[in-house]
Amino acid sequence: MILLVVYVDDIVIIGSNISGISDLKIFLNSQFQTKDLGPLKYFLGIEVLRSKKGILLYQRKYILDLLNETGKLGAAPSTIPMISNPFLDLNDSMFAELPDDLKKKIDPEKLKPFASPKRYRRLSGKLNYLTVTRPDITFSVSVLSQFMEAPTVAQWEALEHILHYLKDSLGRGILYTDYGHTKVECFCDADHAGSKATRRSTTEIGIITTLPTKLWCDNKAALHVASNSVFHERTKHIEIDCHFICDKIKENVISTGHVRSNDQLANLLTKALNGTRVDYLCNKLGMINIYAPT
Repeated sequence: MILLVVYVDDIVIIGSNISGISDLKIFLNSQFQTKDLGPLKYFLGIEVLRSKKGILLYQRKYILDLLNETGKLGAAPSTIPMISNPFLDLNDSMFAELPDDLKKKIDPEKLKPFASPKRYRRLSGKLNYLTVTRPDITFSVSVLSQFMEAPTVAQWEALEHILHYLKDSLGRGILYTDYGHTKVECFCDADHAGSKATRRSTTEIGIITTLPTKLWCDNKAALHVASNSVFHERTKHIEIDCHFICDKIKENVISTGHVRSNDQLANLLTKALNGTRVDYLCNKLGMINIYAPT
């Protein structure tokens, strides 16, 4: 298989068939003028580094440009992408309706509208693109992207805090290693069915897996329900498609397994974690920081 990735006039050719890639480049050059830049090193803000361990995708230059653009090159680094704040979704119009005991815990100045929503949206969009190689900021960006219409001062400060976190981990990226197989493993958030809105993949690139996809879950009750054909119809975790998981297990499409909550990779994408937990889960996810001190 050879994959052709095209963005305007930039083309990346990916595949294991070296002779096929060479023939394709000759064909493309016969149809229009092209310039062969050699092995992929940089594409649309994504840097590619090869080693004996595998291929690392990271966006150090993109982050530095973003820090420079926002005046954060000299910012103090932070080890956590998002500081937990239960009042983050509040605004000044809600403050008057809060109980007095809660009002004492909140700075009303932080709930005022941010002066430049356009600036907020621009930074949010740039950070969203960065999640391509930085899944460790996915949760923070996802939460803060919900307030782009009328952000508050507190929400802007939370968005800026992500820049402080990135300053601390400029060289972190995703390392793709060759395991010699196409076995897929997934991690399931036990509270998935608590959300009324779901998003599912609708297309694939045609890579065939020879083994059942391993689905790791940190909720034993959900695993028991999935592996038994008799269950309560109102069970939270199977409200969306009651028999779907059971059928896929019987068809040998997936297999399930239990994982401790501390080792649940999905938590990195669904919760605001402290620095130690972020680093631990990033390592388990296959992320490395090539500029980290050894």
